[in-house]
Amino acid sequence: DGLFVDPGKEILSEKIAIIAGGIKESLEEFGNLIKQFGQIKFISTPPKGLCCAYYHQGNRVDEKYVLEQLSVLDRLPGNLGLEYVQIDAGYSPWGDWLDTKQQFPSGMEFVVKEINKRGMKAGIWIAPFVANPNSKLFKEHNDWFLKDDNGRGFEARFTSPFDFLPSLSLRALDVTHPEVQDHLTKVIGQFVNWGFELIKTDFTYPVCFSINYHRRMTRAQALRLGFDVIRKAAGNKIHLMS
Repeated sequence: DGLFVDPGKEILSEKIAIIAGGIKESLEEFGNLIKQFGQIKFISTPPKGLCCAYYHQGNRVDEKYVLEQLSVLDRLPGNLGLEYVQIDAGYSPWGDWLDTKQQFPSGMEFVVKEINKRGMKAGIWIAPFVANPNSKLFKEHNDWFLKDDNGRGFEARFTSPFDFLPSLSLRALDVTHPEVQDHLTKVIGQFVNWGFELIKTDFTYPVCFSINYHRRMTRAQALRLGFDVIRKAAGNKIHLMS
């Protein structure tokens, strides 16, 4: 990762696990390793929830759609056992996560209260470490974004020729930059103030596409730092998913 260690010194980063076997057994072993090396005393069960719903709507998740889904839940018989209703991608431009008025004219607090009225908690999806190059965030703070070895921005969406979508171009934030950390703290803090109790983070991998960080560290350390910032901003009572 471009770091040099002086003689007699050591650097600590993340562990890598290579596990062979069946899917169920491998996932259980992976979970046990995380618990062991992360010194985790308790692993919660996955939350039961409804996702409103990028895969059905595309990037068009708005107030009307979420309220329609809540209305459907009202008409279903019996106790559904749902704990959360999570608002998915489409509530704002990618990167400008707090610009929600166009899609949610009554405000996010209103929708959160509508979810809470039905005995459920509100969740929100976010891709905190990326932004669309047409976003206000990218245009106003280009220096916050990672560059390649030639000093140019790079496509942060790309993982393989088969899942690259030209319509969804992204740039990756440098989460080691103090001003980026302040920005993430502001965004996550606003979600919490609006009443969201679950935050699902997505598209976090592009942090590892470059080692040209503001602070010198490994890619694993940079990614962990980004999650640490989010956890600190959210507080310990918020359920984080990734």
